[in-house]
Amino acid sequence: MARNTALYVMPSGGGDATRLSDVETMDLGCNGRIELRGPDSALLLNNARGTVELHEFRPSGNHQALVQGERAVTGAAARGGSLVVSFADAATAGDVAVLDGGQLRVLTDFSAPLRSDAGIVEPLELTFPSADGYPVHGWLVRPPGQGPHPVLLNIHGGPFAQFTGALFDEAQVYAAAGYAVLMCNPRGSAGYGQAHGRAIKEKMGTLDLQDVLAFLDGALGKSEDLDEGSLGIMGGSYGGYLTAWTISHDHRFKAAIVERGFLDPVSFTGSSDIGWFFGGEYTGRTAEQMAAQSPMARVDEVRTPALVIHSEEDLRCPVEQGQRYFTALKQLGVEAAFLVFPGRTTNSPGPGRRTTASSASTTSCSGGPVTFRRRRTRRRRPGTEATHNAVGAVAPAGAHPADQAPGRNPSSCRARLISGWDQRAEYSALLLMDRSSARSRYRMPCRWSVSCWTIRACQPLNSRCCVLPSGAVKSSRTASGRTTAACSPFRDRHPS
Repeated sequence: MARNTALYVMPSGGGDATRLSDVETMDLGCNGRIELRGPDSALLLNNARGTVELHEFRPSGNHQALVQGERAVTGAAARGGSLVVSFADAATAGDVAVLDGGQLRVLTDFSAPLRSDAGIVEPLELTFPSADGYPVHGWLVRPPGQGPHPVLLNIHGGPFAQFTGALFDEAQVYAAAGYAVLMCNPRGSAGYGQAHGRAIKEKMGTLDLQDVLAFLDGALGKSEDLDEGSLGIMGGSYGGYLTAWTISHDHRFKAAIVERGFLDPVSFTGSSDIGWFFGGEYTGRTAEQMAAQSPMARVDEVRTPALVIHSEEDLRCPVEQGQRYFTALKQLGVEAAFLVFPGRTTNSPGPGRRTTASSASTTSCSGGPVTFRRRRTRRRRPGTEATHNAVGAVAPAGAHPADQAPGRNPSSCRARLISGWDQRAEYSALLLMDRSSARSRYRMPCRWSVSCWTIRACQPLNSRCCVLPSGAVKSSRTASGRTTAACSPFRDRHPS
């Protein structure tokens, strides 16, 4: 578990394998490929302290770094004497370059429209000491304008993975909505040596929790424009674990997003497709060890309003993890909501899933409505705009309700929000579960925008389950008589 990938060479006729790379300091498994360059050299990518480097190895054991620096190399190929590289950095989601005289000669600029039309916020690299003095490395994506800015602490999955300084679309969306985004690589992450990655073996939620909170505190202390009174925390997979674990220990966060989380080591062992080894390696195998590192075992300590997000066909972190965590929060009286994406797995977002999840994330951490729109790449057509209010703060009504229809309560009391995704009538659906009541349902008048997709998602926590057909924007009136409102989307920034 959390072992760096090494490169080996062995005679073609058989024999012993010889390791060519330093397994303690290099991790060559980030894309799982070995590209050949001529008859006696191989090209591999190396995770290195928030970057991804390109290295060339020879059978003799000699190797050299061909591409380094503040970028993440995503691929390489050598043909006809040329070496072509694909990469991402702070200004591009991905471009192609040729290695010429030891320097990259960039051939494309695919992100130019993104920079000119939407704008890109380049991350600020930071390092702060943890409680024991260990350096914690990461980035701050600061939104434009004067502060104080609300803060999102974003935790990556894995845990043996890493954030990089390359353009991260989700962080850009959150920054566009006015949030300062903090991302770091605590102990347990990849790219900082094998000892760093294995530091939380059988002790998840210890040094990693210490590190992410130290990074948060360091950033708050360093930057006066960050609002320490408006903090949100979020993460997916292992990041969902550490988010749920954090809010059971630290109650300063206004809201939390627990996405596709590893939340109960006991049931995870028998239900995840990763196999039974994972939980044992990270949380230990005894009942006492698992309970000491289980968010479900500490759910009664949670006070933070939480949005739980999961995909229905997630086999890696099965949906029962999110269902049971959400149910426990509701039973304990903690403000919570649950979004489920039917037909999606842990890492197959599909059209609209990430857009909807990002909108839900910005909404839940602010406690207020956030809207978004998506630019069409082909024929433009008008769409609708809707407030997405995921964790229960209901916006004042912006228009009079129209076309009153009697409320309808599906047998499962699940609100299925569906809207058309494109002109081929593909559908992107999300499922929002809640068992509260409401008196009636209304359709809000829509406003038209010349280049936006239909917006999915308009459902306050304390409203009734209802069905939203494609092309309609509907809002539920709560028992208190308040309704959600239609409001304008922010600029054409989208996460996919």
